[in-house]
Amino acid sequence: MHFCGIHPDPALTKRLADATRLIVTERDASTAEVVTADLIALFAPRIWAELDETSRRNPRAIELRYVFDTGELDQLALALQWKPQQEGMVA
Repeated sequence: MHFCGIHPDPALTKRLADATRLIVTERDASTAEVVTADLIALFAPRIWAELDETSRRNPRAIELRYVFDTGELDQLALALQWKPQQEGMVA
């Protein structure tokens, strides 16, 4: 008897590129765990902070980071008439 491992179809990456939510359904919890083990999990910063070190080291666990668009920040600075901060001074 021979067994072959299964993994998610690589084409799923393209199909899920614009997805904002993913629901995995299976008939039992143990099978669902096996299926989701192949998925990458994104953790919001607050949830990431609560994870233990072992979970953080899992290559499929990724901290979701938020960044500011510098163009939008520049527009906001202009709208609020912010002045550039001088070196060594706190505004």
